Amino acid sequence: MDRKRGRRPGLAEGWKDSFGRWRQGLGDNSITQILEDDEGHLWLGCHRGIFRVSKAEVEAVAAGRADAIHPLALDESDGMPAAGCTGGYCPAGLRTKAGTLLFSTVRGLVEVDPERFTKEAAPPSLLIEDVLLDAKRVKGWGGNFVVPPGPRELEIRYTAFSYSKPSKIRFRYRLEGLEGGWAEAGNQRSARFPLLPPGDYRFQVSAANPDGRWSEAVSGVRFTVKPFYWQTAWFAGGVVALLMATGGLLAASRARFQMTRLREREQLARADAEAQQHLNEVAHLTRVSTLGELSSALAHELNQPLAAILGNAQVGRRDLQSGTPDMPEIGAILDDIADDAKRAGGIIHGMRAMFRKEAASEPRAVDVNQAVTQTLGLLHSEIVGRRVEVELDPGERIPPARAGRVEIQQILINLVLNGLDAMKAAPQRGKIRVATSFNGAQVEIRVHDGGPGIPAEMMDRLFEPFVSTKQGGLGLGLAISRSIAERFHGKLLAENHPDGGALFCLLLPVFAG
Repeated sequence: MDRKRGRRPGLAEGWKDSFGRWRQGLGDNSITQILEDDEGHLWLGCHRGIFRVSKAEVEAVAAGRADAIHPLALDESDGMPAAGCTGGYCPAGLRTKAGTLLFSTVRGLVEVDPERFTKEAAPPSLLIEDVLLDAKRVKGWGGNFVVPPGPRELEIRYTAFSYSKPSKIRFRYRLEGLEGGWAEAGNQRSARFPLLPPGDYRFQVSAANPDGRWSEAVSGVRFTVKPFYWQTAWFAGGVVALLMATGGLLAASRARFQMTRLREREQLARADAEAQQHLNEVAHLTRVSTLGELSSALAHELNQPLAAILGNAQVGRRDLQSGTPDMPEIGAILDDIADDAKRAGGIIHGMRAMFRKEAASEPRAVDVNQAVTQTLGLLHSEIVGRRVEVELDPGERIPPARAGRVEIQQILINLVLNGLDAMKAAPQRGKIRVATSFNGAQVEIRVHDGGPGIPAEMMDRLFEPFVSTKQGGLGLGLAISRSIAERFHGKLLAENHPDGGALFCLLLPVFAG
């Protein structure tokens, strides 16, 4: 016996790299030994048996010219004491002088004579054995048989002839008439097709030897699945003709109905547009009237930054004329002048936005904390003049609201002024609390005054037009405020607070971007 391995040095290591690039064809990725015969084949000792592969096929797979190899597999059914070959030591396999190959397995030594496997077996011949419909044999299925309409299960039984290893024959089939190619069936010798739609079909089956070579010749059978009458083309054509005939009778009445509906929609659209324009006019007049009432307070509020600018300018001028000006002090004075100018500009900008007459604002992202702060800035002098404390509690991480900034400020001005008026009659001067928060679905702005609260008889009519709890009030502020909130798909709610006073809650949707 030749103790040499029967292969070139590095053969196993070189070929194992090629085998590692694919996962189909061999059946086992654990290779313990590689031996070479004189016919251009490699014999692989694996955990699942001994496989013979063509070197040309392996090189084609490694180069990407082929998808898989077609190995010849040997296992217990071929006389091996055990399919698993051992490895991890050298040598794990030998080639004798006579050309036979020796492999070590978990149960002893196996000798393979390659010359006994030089001729590749032809693919097995195929035969359709039987056709069953709902578990009953179909008679005369050799031609184009017919499957009656209705839910049916068709079973086609087939087989192939092989006297060496019939259990290792593999099958595949396809059904022309349905989408899809060949379906691998393994060693299953029947195919089932439940609930086939009406149509013409051709069943084909192919078989492969243990080396994976599929037969070019296929065996098949043709059949037709009949439809119900309502699934036929003539029935569909009749239905279409009937619909076309009856459709002519309905066309005129439908056209008249559509024209009537179109005129009604146009009238409703004009009415909605007129109502929206009227609401915008009233809202603008309400803002102008409110700012007219606050004119003296706004003038005082604007006078403060102007007076500060004048004072700082005079101090800076004297310092510059002294001959030894303090430049850091001059810089601080200029910073104060810039801050006061920005404050005055913000007041004027807010007043212009409230006075501006324009169409309804498109919903946009509004920072409610910033809007509330600007609104309280506009009302600062009015609040101080009435000697009422206003407490602001801004929430954290509040998403932007989907609304209009001017509209939110209009609602807040109305609610805060109502609270100031309500607190005139309070026995003790309390405070107005303004808070913002996010409840997980909507942005909330709450205004809680320290007045006597809302009378019970007024609670249900509080948001009706021309209903007011103030003497001499028009009763439009709350009605307009609720209409503005609903225009942005929000809500304005009112209730009496358990600790006293009225609580108004403005709910606005979150801006989704």
